[in-house]
Amino acid sequence: MNRRIYLAGPMRGQPQLNVPAFEAAARNFRHLWWTVVSPVDVGRLFDNDPNISPAAYLREDLLHLARCSAIAMLPGWEASVGARCEVAVAITLGLTFYYPQPDGSWQQGPAPARVTISGGYERPPGAVAELVADGAA
Repeated sequence: MNRRIYLAGPMRGQPQLNVPAFEAAARNFRHLWWTVVSPVDVGRLFDNDPNISPAAYLREDLLHLARCSAIAMLPGWEASVGARCEVAVAITLGLTFYYPQPDGSWQQGPAPARVTISGGYERPPGAVAELVADGAA
């Protein structure tokens, strides 16, 4: 089995772009012998250039996500345009989902039953009628 896991969660609008949470999750999964793909590392490929659009970052993230067998859902992912897109792709590809637990561990769980996308980086919320993914992988 491919032991590559993608980390999905909010970045924009978060203190320090939520980098500490991504790095803590990455350490946890690397300790469990996973190869971790983090949008933080993908951003470093672009030298975190603020002139590169969020959509360009997401395109690169999705290329890396497609090579993974699992996805870890950081708290707050539901409010992130990019994470919601990544979840929709992960459901479509049949990835295994992992969720954080109160004790700091991660537990496998079902894919979200519903992911709603009503906007995006280039369109404000509500600009897209509504894309809804129902059902679990």
